[in-house]
Amino acid sequence: MAFEQVRDVIERARRFHEELARFYERQEVSAAREKVRLLLEYLRAHEQRMAEELGALERTALAGVLDTWFKYSPGPDLLDAVRQAAIRPDMTPHEVIAEALALDQHLLDLYQQAVERAPIPDVREAFLDLYAEGLKQRALVVRDVYEPEEG
Repeated sequence: MAFEQVRDVIERARRFHEELARFYERQEVSAAREKVRLLLEYLRAHEQRMAEELGALERTALAGVLDTWFKYSPGPDLLDAVRQAAIRPDMTPHEVIAEALALDQHLLDLYQQAVERAPIPDVREAFLDLYAEGLKQRALVVRDVYEPEEG
């Protein structure tokens, strides 16, 4: 696709989160380890929240920014990345997190390319914010998974 609006890129990111949530939900059923099932449940809920947040952004962002056109569409085919993802029933929690972080990198790549190809400063700023939020969420997931609970 040569041309795409900002709203289309954000919609692609939202659909990625939704599809990833469904992917994790399907994997929960076949996971052999309880810790992996719990991790997949956590990842599913996280992706659902992220999809909802992007949906809210689409509804509240300024129309002038959403209607801005990119000359060349940024980023990879996010849904293709989900289709190619593989979580086997015998995977360890560490392997699942590695796969989740690899999938997440596709979204960060999309945001980075959107920043680089932004036609106006407002679009660049919007995608810089999304990129920063993506990094923050990534760090939160890793922290939540690897830090022991207090108590």
